[in-house]
Amino acid sequence: MRAIIKQTIAGDVDDDAVFPIADVTLHMPIEVADYVDFYASENHASNLGRLFRPQNPDPLMPNWKHLPVGYHGRSSTVVTSGVDIVRPCGQRKGPNDEAPVYGPSIRLDIEARWASSSARARRWVNRSLPTSSPITASAR
Repeated sequence: MRAIIKQTIAGDVDDDAVFPIADVTLHMPIEVADYVDFYASENHASNLGRLFRPQNPDPLMPNWKHLPVGYHGRSSTVVTSGVDIVRPCGQRKGPNDEAPVYGPSIRLDIEARWASSSARARRWVNRSLPTSSPITASAR
């Protein structure tokens, strides 16, 4: 993929193909219906471990360093650059609250990411991925 992109953008670019960034509107190239996200870095996994398990001295789950850990992502949270992010609201009960309270989330995990989509990945739908596969190995 990288070689194709380099080849495509190398050389002269037609003036009709260049626009001032202020005149460009980003669009979603596909409708994101469902996806699996991975804890791709130890820093990311540790930060989330501290959020989800604040009482645990070791934020990483024991298996994290031995296999790719994925979780179901919420497609509604995938947006293009420049879209305002609304802090989600919900119920929570803090250690000093008598009862649950409703309000905006106290902590929010915002991630910038680059993603790719491949029709070839469909072959893995409803199948287990061996940990030696290129797809899982690249997630480490």
